[in-house]
Amino acid sequence: MAQALSGTGLPSAVPPERRPSGATPLGERVSLRGLILVGVTLLIGILVLPAASRAPLASATNSAAISVANSTPGTTPPAATGTSRASGTTARATTTTTSAPIKPSQVLVLVANGTSTNGAAGKVDTYLAQKGFSMQPATDATDTVPGTAIYIPGGDAAAGRAVVAALNLPSASLQPISAVPPVKSLDNANVIVVVGPDLVAQFPLPSTVSAPRSLGRTGALPISLD
Repeated sequence: MAQALSGTGLPSAVPPERRPSGATPLGERVSLRGLILVGVTLLIGILVLPAASRAPLASATNSAAISVANSTPGTTPPAATGTSRASGTTARATTTTTSAPIKPSQVLVLVANGTSTNGAAGKVDTYLAQKGFSMQPATDATDTVPGTAIYIPGGDAAAGRAVVAALNLPSASLQPISAVPPVKSLDNANVIVVVGPDLVAQFPLPSTVSAPRSLGRTGALPISLD
């Protein structure tokens, strides 16, 4: 056939192109180059990313927390990890002022008999004197009272409480500063004790009184022999 064609003057058929041995098609070379580039990129990424992510975990956590807090209205960024946070409460120091207890010798007491029992005021007067109180001479009250009352005409409540405690009386026996004691004269005393039946029972009188002078109640009428 080839000879026939050559006799006619027509070009003979071109034999098929043969690939040299070891040659790689263009498509395969492109794919291989792409794989190499991808591999190199991954290797660089593996080497670079750990170095970039070596920041302390606490700093990364704090930065993330602050970013979230800043993006949320009405919130306060948390304090950095590792630093002390103020508690937000202020300890209030309480100071208690305690006054020195009053000495009995500093209290001038007048005892008045507010009962019909003779000698009741004198008995209480002697007892308070033994306790160290300064005493005025006992006297009579201008009226009888249902219970013992402690008056503080000078407003010295501490002195009044000292007498109340010495006589073992209830706190209610201490009268207001404005209360007027039922006596003729205060005799400059800062505490007035008006003896009531309760103190008569607490300080019983002896069965025999040796001298009228020891009686607390004065102004007794003399007995007429007529």
